[in-house]
Amino acid sequence: MTRAKSAFNCWALFAVLLCTGGLLDATLTPMGVAEGYMVSSNGKTPSLESVAHAAGEFRIVAANLLWMKVIDHYHHQYLAKGGAWNKNTSLMPYLRIIVWLDPHFIEAYQVGGSILAGTNRYKECDEFLGEGTRNNIDSWQIYYDRAMLRAWYEKEPGPAIPFAHHALECATDSFTRHRISKLCTTLDDAVRNKQLARHG
Repeated sequence: MTRAKSAFNCWALFAVLLCTGGLLDATLTPMGVAEGYMVSSNGKTPSLESVAHAAGEFRIVAANLLWMKVIDHYHHQYLAKGGAWNKNTSLMPYLRIIVWLDPHFIEAYQVGGSILAGTNRYKECDEFLGEGTRNNIDSWQIYYDRAMLRAWYEKEPGPAIPFAHHALECATDSFTRHRISKLCTTLDDAVRNKQLARHG
């Protein structure tokens, strides 16, 4: 299957999912009201919150289906042909759709960030990961990636420190906390040594 055909099939699947969700919503909402299981808190009109909740659940399903299509099929084909996983820039439009559908899809932000950093698009990477941290303020993963962008790719340990420390605050399990704590220590030492070298 060619890349263009694969991309078209992915877009077609996305369009079908959106249309199906819209038709189901339009058909089932009046039925839900008539049957009495979709009502607002005042008991008189359809609850916008319940409709929005249903639409939100559909968007999450669509994001997961698109992720499975892109990662499990298209991306694995790319890898099978010898491509470097963090150079597969053709994934970015799909990843942007996924995070638009589900802004809490942390893995999509991580993969997108890795691709943008791996292709030296650092500013775009920081903007993409910045969107991820705004939508997921408690995600240690994205803050960790923002720290690594500065420390590893841009060779700037100082600006990486706040992100590393925020990742440490968000981490919950001991293994992850230990790993991020070591990163924080390394960054702190790098900044200290740089300052000593400058003044020494």
